[in-house]
Amino acid sequence: MARKHVEFVQSQVLPFTQGLYGGARPDVEMRILSIDDEGGDASTMIRWPAGWVRSEPEHLDCDEEFLVLEGSIEINGRLYRKHDYAHLPRGYLRHSQSSKSGAVTISFFSSEPHAIISDTIGNGFDEKRLVEHIETITHETMTEY
Repeated sequence: MARKHVEFVQSQVLPFTQGLYGGARPDVEMRILSIDDEGGDASTMIRWPAGWVRSEPEHLDCDEEFLVLEGSIEINGRLYRKHDYAHLPRGYLRHSQSSKSGAVTISFFSSEPHAIISDTIGNGFDEKRLVEHIETITHETMTEY
């Protein structure tokens, strides 16, 4: 079932809660902007604390799409700054993740996110759907060929 249509969200009045729903990132804070109670797909804001590090390789069992609103995060050595975008399909392997200065992202998940600790690409990964990095200000795709 699809989520209810929401015209406008006053995100500043929604509380941040500890951890990402689904349990994938217990050490971040999150606001749920909208969620499908049946499928678990959601629009969220995530606040990454300064010094946040996830050094174990992992992948999520769902798609994650995000835009950096403040600060920066680093995934697999790639730095995402304010206004940078990525779509990381289900199973995308994250060798390392961190945020030195902290960050806020608007993040979208295709279902309830669960982290699978693994050093291999996850089941269902489709590289054709990967948008690893776009600098939206310049519209440059930051992909190595």
